[in-house]
Amino acid sequence: MNNLPPDDPRMPRGGSYIYAGSASILQSSNSTPLKVTGFDAACDALVVDGQPLGGDALPPNLTIADARSGEGVSMVLRFGEDNTDGAVVLRGVVRSIWAAGTAQQKHGTAGPDAMIGDSTDEVFVPGAGPDTVAPAGGNDRVIYSFGNLTILSTPPNSGRDTLNLSRYKFNDIGLTKEGNDLLLTTSEGTIRLQDQLSGSDNNVESVLLADENELDMREMPKLLEQGAAN
Repeated sequence: MNNLPPDDPRMPRGGSYIYAGSASILQSSNSTPLKVTGFDAACDALVVDGQPLGGDALPPNLTIADARSGEGVSMVLRFGEDNTDGAVVLRGVVRSIWAAGTAQQKHGTAGPDAMIGDSTDEVFVPGAGPDTVAPAGGNDRVIYSFGNLTILSTPPNSGRDTLNLSRYKFNDIGLTKEGNDLLLTTSEGTIRLQDQLSGSDNNVESVLLADENELDMREMPKLLEQGAAN
């Protein structure tokens, strides 16, 4: 088993970079080691350059191995041809647990994808897109990384669904009404929630934001009115 990379006094700690609450999204390699704590292999995701990671499907110049330190076992991702371009440490996670968690998720690719759910509870991890997700039944979670994404309301989207935008604070997101659709605009792309404003409870019920703040989507019409008045 390998040793952990040495600590760098400049490195971000869990929660201070792009990890917030119940989700971690890694857009690309980082020049200094990044330690992430509280990573849930079933509900969280890693996305590198638009490609969700899972199991043995790894992009070039990326290696994954378990490592041990005084804090226990962790999973380490190393970047670059010689593994020196950066490292990410998932504290308390080993590769077998991570692979089992990702196997239960539905992953997109770095290109366009149409992702379709079923009646069970599912975790969708779209890639760079543009993508569409049709959650259907179950209490589903959609983890957004970047690019343009549409969450469809058909087939009938039952259950309580959550859109994970935990890399963003509320003021980082633009809100636009387009017909009955709600557009959420981030610095990385736009998420369209089809028929979100139709008056029926048939699409996303909550949005998870940074610092574990959760937005109840029943409040959205009021928020749009307040934004129009300002």
